[in-house]
Amino acid sequence: MTDNTAEVFAARAKTALQGGNYLLCYDLVHQAEQLGVQTRRLQYLSLLALANAGSIDFAWRRYRELGLREEEIDEDWLALQGRLLKDLALAGGGSEDFRDSAQAYLGAFRQTGGYFTAINAATMFLLAGESESSHALAREVLSLAGGMAPADDTDHYYLLASEAEAALLLNDTVRCRNSLQQADRHARGNVNARSRTRQQLRLICRHLGLEDQFSALLSLPALFYIDRNTADVPVAFSADRTAPAVAGIEDGRCEGARVFAALQQPADLCAAEYFLARGARLSLVLSAGQKTLIERWQRVFGAGWAMRLARCLTQVGEFTVSHGFLDEEQEWAGCHVAAMAEGLARLTAQRLGGQCHRVELAATATPPGYWLRLDAEGLCSTGLPPPRPAVQPADAQRRFVGLIFADIAGFRRLRDEDMPRFWARVMGSVAQIIARHGERVLFRHTWGDAINVVTDDATTAADIAVAIQSCIDEVRRSESGPMSAIELRLAVHFAPAFSGFDPIENVANYYGSQLSFTARIEPVTPPGMIFVTEAFAARLALESPDRFAAEYAGEVELAKRFGKYRLFSLHAVGQRRGVRLQLAGGTATGPQAKAQ
Repeated sequence: MTDNTAEVFAARAKTALQGGNYLLCYDLVHQAEQLGVQTRRLQYLSLLALANAGSIDFAWRRYRELGLREEEIDEDWLALQGRLLKDLALAGGGSEDFRDSAQAYLGAFRQTGGYFTAINAATMFLLAGESESSHALAREVLSLAGGMAPADDTDHYYLLASEAEAALLLNDTVRCRNSLQQADRHARGNVNARSRTRQQLRLICRHLGLEDQFSALLSLPALFYIDRNTADVPVAFSADRTAPAVAGIEDGRCEGARVFAALQQPADLCAAEYFLARGARLSLVLSAGQKTLIERWQRVFGAGWAMRLARCLTQVGEFTVSHGFLDEEQEWAGCHVAAMAEGLARLTAQRLGGQCHRVELAATATPPGYWLRLDAEGLCSTGLPPPRPAVQPADAQRRFVGLIFADIAGFRRLRDEDMPRFWARVMGSVAQIIARHGERVLFRHTWGDAINVVTDDATTAADIAVAIQSCIDEVRRSESGPMSAIELRLAVHFAPAFSGFDPIENVANYYGSQLSFTARIEPVTPPGMIFVTEAFAARLALESPDRFAAEYAGEVELAKRFGKYRLFSLHAVGQRRGVRLQLAGGTATGPQAKAQ
């Protein structure tokens, strides 16, 4: 591989990062690494993508593992340490954590004189309770900004945004507002920069007890998801139908917009083509792999639609596949992938600090037979797909379920004399946790050091997984000997499964390909963590958006050659992740590196 290959990957990853697509940015760097392309620039983009996606502890561990040499630490790396420490502090730390971040940013500023790290140091000192230091640095930022000429459009944005933040720290709300209004004219396509500045402004307002009248002055590209009722939208119409009737969606608003949509039938494809033609970036959810889906469209809708589907898929930035559906379950699958598109839109809105808007795909009484209409309220829906398909297989029942597979790492080191204690303390506690959820638990089973639970919904599965993980943490803290060294690997999925009778164990049971899939995630889950699938994270965003957080863990190779899939780390909102970490090799520093 050549340096040019590394530059191409870095350029694509940077574009994805600036567009707010942190998952794609991280995956592009991972693809480069798989090809043997690895540079410090790519590693930097990877860490920034992880941090922006909320995977803070993961990013911090990766940062420390890099072992950067002094001559490698440029201004980007100098700012990144302060940024990661800031995120760790915001994840549940106290004033000392914010002070560590402030000192890292301050060291960067003193070494290079960059205004960007100065303003971040000022805000961190404010959160650490050191107002005088915060105000002094804010005044330095305003002095610096007044004498600097921006190098380009992006630098002009950061300069004005830093002025606004400094003014807000000094309670100069008029200057803050004016600077933000000017900043909004620059870096229009840099979703990452704008969303980070908005989050920073909201953080300062909360700390100062001010009403946030500032963050909305920085506009973000629209974030849409397409919602449809399968029964209302015509499936069969001519392949020359390309222009939907449209209500409430201006072409200018589509430019640069992020659109999440299912792609299950021709009307969905026409909607996708409408947004693509107007400069939107699509993230599609499919109910089968590309090849399988194109073959099905060829068979059901004809060669014309299959060709248009294939062409569309080559133009789309990314898509997610939801597996596990039978051929006769396409209507059920369509409901699920449409809801999954909404869940992924909500997750993206959470990461960017914005709002997703519902676009209705519905039938019309006149040609072209369907329309796209922006919801008047501009809000997400709350509808969930039916748990069971309308038509059941003759010999078994089908339904969506939450799937948990857990394994006790360190079990093999337990001695016979430890077993009664383990069985009472660990398995007894796990049994009590499961029992609290009553009929929401459809099935439970154990193999001694492993546990399988099937639940009625994603929320119950998340509740159980988080509670079991907390139980194991408590056992580790309070026990001694081998019992203090046990850890838990937990994998959770949401997918269709069969319910039927197990003739071996003589009990009702659940089975299907998606149980095997979940079981292959558990072995690659780091001990002490909960890995969940993209389908589970999206479903949880619909069921319990305020109770749990799913942080991107990367595209992970599953056990037994099951392939690579996007996985997320699950924790309860407000739950402190990890422990306070010591600084590695002294205090890092950095200037106008935009690792805000």
